[in-house]
Amino acid sequence: MDSYNQLLTEIAAINPTWQAMQDLFTDKSPITTSLRDLKGRLQLRLLREFSDRVYLTIDPEARGEPQYSVRLKLPVTINVDGKQERLTNAMHLPVRIVEKWLRKGLVTESEVDLWTKQG
Repeated sequence: MDSYNQLLTEIAAINPTWQAMQDLFTDKSPITTSLRDLKGRLQLRLLREFSDRVYLTIDPEARGEPQYSVRLKLPVTINVDGKQERLTNAMHLPVRIVEKWLRKGLVTESEVDLWTKQG
C-alpha cells in the first residue's frame, strides 16, 4: 500500500476510535486526547506530503465549532477492518487546530493558503 492510502486508512481507522473513547470517557481523558492529536498529526502529514491530492474547505454543515473538511481531489477506496470504504475526505479538522499550528509555527500562512485555495 502506498503512503497516501496508508495515511488515509490510518485516519479513517482512528476517527471512530477517538469518537468512541470520547463517548466512553470524556473529551479530556488521556486516551481521547492522544487519539485526537494523532489524527491531527496524520492530517497535517497528509496535507504537507500530498497537497497535490488534498485541500481544506470549511464545512458549513459541521456542528459545534468551525471545522475544515480535509477533502480529497479524487475519491479513494481503502480497506478498514476488512471492509472497502470509499473516501471523499479525510475527516474534519477544527479551524482552531490549524490556528494553533500557525501560532506555534508548525505551519506557515503560505501552506494554509495553498491548502485552502485548491478547492
